[in-house]
Order: sequence, then C-alpha cells, then structure tokens
Amino acid sequence: MKLLTILILTFISSLSYSAGIENFTIKSVGISEGSYTIFVDTFESHDESECSDKNSLRYKVNDTSLYREIYSGLLAAKMSGSAVQIAFTSDLESCLYNAPQILSISIL
Repeated sequence: MKLLTILILTFISSLSYSAGIENFTIKSVGISEGSYTIFVDTFESHDESECSDKNSLRYKVNDTSLYREIYSGLLAAKMSGSAVQIAFTSDLESCLYNAPQILSISIL
C-alpha cells in the first residue's frame, strides 16, 4: 500500500511533464553508479517518446527512498515475468542519457 501511495503521488506531482504511459516487459534492470540512474531495458519500444533510445527508460537516483521502491518494483516485475505499466516523460528536453525518465510504475 505504501508503494502504491508513493507511486500515485509521484505521478500526480509529475503531471507538469509531457508524459506517455505504456505497458512493457522488462528485459533487464539495474543501477548505474556512473550516471546515478536506474536503467530499464524493455523488449517493447516506447513510441510516445522523442528520446532516441527507444528500448530503455531511466530513473534518476537521489537521496529519497523512492528510488528504492521504484527499483524494487521493477526487479520484482522482472523476476516474476510480469508486465509493468510505466508512465514516462515524452519530450526531448527531459531525456536522461537519451532515454525517457520514469514517472511512475505499476506492476500488472
């Protein structure tokens, strides 16, 4: 319940971004120490984004615990083979390492 509440609040607070929402199957997920981001590689491409990397999404790691919740949810989806619905930035200015930024996730 805590995770769901956090993700809903994250999504609501990010509505100022131009956003897309699509369902994905996760190919790989990890954390990059070099870029301080969570990266998600998907089997499907995201068509609603202007970013050049069409099979990856990223989430900026910061000092809050939200990134741990995002990573845990993505890892759980990968391990269980579940699809995940991801809301992400779609405008070119918000690309992070050529991939859209994750705004919220929901395991389907």
